[in-house]
Amino acid sequence: MANVKESLKLFSRDLINLFDGNKDIVEISKTISKIEFKLKEINDSSEVLKEIDETVISLDKEMEKEKQKNQNIKEEIEGIKKSKGYLKNLELKKKIKLLEDELEKDIFQLKQLIDFKSLGGINVTTLKRRKV
Repeated sequence: MANVKESLKLFSRDLINLFDGNKDIVEISKTISKIEFKLKEINDSSEVLKEIDETVISLDKEMEKEKQKNQNIKEEIEGIKKSKGYLKNLELKKKIKLLEDELEKDIFQLKQLIDFKSLGGINVTTLKRRKV
């Protein structure tokens, strides 16, 4: 039993000496693990950045397509504005506006010609008697 106890003490001492001697190696191993973890994070970040760049490129292409569509629509609108039918409609609108203005003036003049006060004094029974 004493021999076993002594063996365990020696074994324990040897392990302590071994760990103390290899303490630098253990620290280096921890540092390497940390570096590997950081490297993995960098690689993951690089992949995310690459995906973001691809998305930006895709969105830029889409935006360019939409700009081209808008340009085509603007050109189409300009073509319509220069068309005979559109110009004719504009002329008709102007004529209608002028006619409306003239009609307003005529109505105003007629209102001034009619004496509403004297018409208000005429009674329906008086008109019926005159007819008879």
